[in-house]
Amino acid sequence: MDKKTDASRQQVEKFLKDFKERMRWINPPVIYIDRDKNNLQNLASLDITGNKRDEIIKALVPDDYMEGPYENNFTGQGNIWVFGKEIKGTDVYIKIYINAMLNKPNICISFHISEVANKYPFKPQIQ
Repeated sequence: MDKKTDASRQQVEKFLKDFKERMRWINPPVIYIDRDKNNLQNLASLDITGNKRDEIIKALVPDDYMEGPYENNFTGQGNIWVFGKEIKGTDVYIKIYINAMLNKPNICISFHISEVANKYPFKPQIQ
């Protein structure tokens, strides 16, 4: 996977707007890929439930952007974007894309506790 962090803030804003708009009219709004890392039991310590994941994704802002877009090697459809969120002092890693199939839910490939510290190119750095 060729990862990039060269999206502009405007590109991130547009992606989030499109992703969230689609969440408003498709049910379920997001399909979460079933992987060991994405297991809700792993998120229980952060009080993250299935519905809470949707709320967290709806609350993403450009400052939460980490990297992307990059080629989708999972389905070949749509570009993958990576975001992160700090929840209860713990970094959460979120990898999402807009489903290329009309009237189908967005896809979340990863939603789990980060394995390394999240890096945010747009977030002001605290010194």
